[in-house]
Amino acid sequence: MKKKIPLLLLVLMLPFSLMAQNTFRIMGTVTDTYGEPLIGANVYIPALNTGAATDMAGKYVIELSKDVAQGQEVALTVTYVGYKSQSVMLTLTGNSIQQDFELEEDVFESETVVVTGIASKTSKSVAEVAVSRIPAAQLAEIQSYQGLSQLVSGKISGVQVAPSSGNV
Repeated sequence: MKKKIPLLLLVLMLPFSLMAQNTFRIMGTVTDTYGEPLIGANVYIPALNTGAATDMAGKYVIELSKDVAQGQEVALTVTYVGYKSQSVMLTLTGNSIQQDFELEEDVFESETVVVTGIASKTSKSVAEVAVSRIPAAQLAEIQSYQGLSQLVSGKISGVQVAPSSGNV
């Protein structure tokens, strides 16, 4: 009986070790120009429909099967709201690849604010959707404001901004 347990463990672990040998990783870190990690940045390979998001340290790992690594050249793209996206061309050889990104702030993108919402007792399927835009110049007309509610007050019809209570 004691000899069967190690043999059983070997048989159970063999497929996992074989699968681990058939993969490789593309990994790295995404930071801003100050070296701060960008949490939740999207790093993806459009041609392979695969990707990953960065963690709290700005690190990402994309694990691929060695079957896709046949010397093909693919674009590795990183995007993050408020920053310029970047793409680099990589040749997939089956060996692990380290690719770090440093994103620059996109001053034009940072002026865009998108607010979405839905009534609490209305399902998405029957809710009416309205889209309103406020030009940045119109927001600049107000000299001082205490919060978002004062900033958009009277500029978008039907919008009521109320502070939330508790954790959001």
